[in-house]
Amino acid sequence: MHRMASILFLCLAASLTAAGQEALSKSAVGQSAQAQKDAPAVDESLSAGQYINRPAKLSLTLPADWVIDTNLRHSPTMLARLSTRDKLSWIGVTREQDSGPLESYKEVFELKVRRDLTNYEKLSESFVTIDGKAALLISFRATAPNNIALRATAPNNSNSHVVYLAALVASGNTYTTVRVWCAEPRFHDMRPIFEDILASYHSIGQPSATTVSPPITSPLTAKQIQSLQSSTNDPGGDYFIASHEDQKNIVSAFVEDNSKSDPTYLYLAANTAYRIGELKEAAFLFYAAQIRKAFDYKRYGLGNANGSDVQTYWGFLNQALGESLNTAITRSPREFSEVVDMLGKWQVVPADDALYVKTMYGAYVLPKSQWQATADSIKKDFMNNYGYKLKQFLSNPENAEALAFVHDYNFNQIPHTPENERKFQKYRDTVNKGLNQ
Repeated sequence: MHRMASILFLCLAASLTAAGQEALSKSAVGQSAQAQKDAPAVDESLSAGQYINRPAKLSLTLPADWVIDTNLRHSPTMLARLSTRDKLSWIGVTREQDSGPLESYKEVFELKVRRDLTNYEKLSESFVTIDGKAALLISFRATAPNNIALRATAPNNSNSHVVYLAALVASGNTYTTVRVWCAEPRFHDMRPIFEDILASYHSIGQPSATTVSPPITSPLTAKQIQSLQSSTNDPGGDYFIASHEDQKNIVSAFVEDNSKSDPTYLYLAANTAYRIGELKEAAFLFYAAQIRKAFDYKRYGLGNANGSDVQTYWGFLNQALGESLNTAITRSPREFSEVVDMLGKWQVVPADDALYVKTMYGAYVLPKSQWQATADSIKKDFMNNYGYKLKQFLSNPENAEALAFVHDYNFNQIPHTPENERKFQKYRDTVNKGLNQ
């Protein structure tokens, strides 16, 4: 179980707006005639919420009210631009080559943004995984003068602010940037949608990792689980290796019925879900892994980790994913509430034929007649002291804002100015009071 002080906020924070439309347009218009000649043929489609750009080999999942911007001048670096039908929210996708690491490319990106926009102010940044690749999320705002989309929301303010969220996704020496933006007043409402869009980014038409055979279907069987292939000691936590579509099927099967899974496979499924952007599913599977792990400690009489046992591996998986996932899900009170409801209906005790390697667990020390009561007690403790309590706390938007600020301040996502110090102390008191009642 995770103490609130250890929750690290995943800054999937921002949203974005229309000044970027001008900045991206400026970049495209400035391409030379030769660049226009070299640009990939425009073969893109948007159907049933699925945007596919075939020359760029990328896809995004979008709400129903988004459309392709047909006025965009494509170039080798400018791949796509879309907007809501009312032209108040935008997406831009660019791609370029850079031989440096992700941290170095971030500096190049920021220099370009400062050049193209006015009054640039970075709000946050965090390392994440998108499409199974290392990525960096940067949220920032800037002044967007004389922008038609902003005039629609603030007609009397020619210097309205735009808030952006940019995902910089690394793939070898290629960097794809997916940027989403809207006028600052729209950010609060659009933010969950923006986060889902960035998490949905997927490269297509590339050689996939080892695929799963046989295909995973529901209900999930022990034999199917045993057939899955996973990474080994990945620094970001191990996960199931498969094509993007198969990973989605694996996650779906684990969410629907994980009664044949031990805690280890639940952790792998959770990290797989997190890597493909399914935050709610990742949180549910992660908390389920923690609860079933606590039950197995009792059931098998497991001792402390010794550096080479399954308990040690659990500790690695828990630490690799826990901080970023916990803070990400608490940024979305609605999804966190749904996760708690899912856990409330979930059965802790696994099936008799669940996939447990006997050499790793040994013999039962807890009589089977006590399993259900023990599992119920462990789950009740988790729900009462974490799930239900935090769900109630986050139901108040002011509390959710306070917790997010405390996370950001603790992990240096915002400047430690005297004003922010006072704000931090106030919000910290709100969090402590609300969660220690």
